[in-house]
Amino acid sequence: MIGGIANYRLKKIVPTSEVENLTKYVWGIQFSDSAFINSNPFSKIFGYNKIIEKGYYSYFIGEPARLKEEQIKVGIIKDGDQQKAVCCQTGYVILPDGTIKWLNPDLLKELIKDNAELSKDVENRNLKIEDVYQMFEILHQYNRMR
Repeated sequence: MIGGIANYRLKKIVPTSEVENLTKYVWGIQFSDSAFINSNPFSKIFGYNKIIEKGYYSYFIGEPARLKEEQIKVGIIKDGDQQKAVCCQTGYVILPDGTIKWLNPDLLKELIKDNAELSKDVENRNLKIEDVYQMFEILHQYNRMR
């Protein structure tokens, strides 16, 4: 496994007949002590993203979904909205049912609404979409309390 903060790549796949399966269809892989999620299903980019924390809500940094259908699936836009131009990397959360959603302050509020203390903390912080690591910290605290 080689790569940086996002978009890790498998260095060598044996047998080579498994290349397409591992790059397009496998949900994730375990390598050493780390878990990686396949970015192709939600962003149509080949590679894997390292899961930062596994818990009730797992989360990671990944490439933004670039196609309209994938943007709808992960919650970047709603059905009927125009596709957004995207760049860089963004935060995602894996819900307990395995679906992947784009992490943003509104979703964070919804995910932790059953915890009054954390909900108040989120309101006081006035988070913005670029505050992804602060949102990860809130999810980390939620996971520990759950």
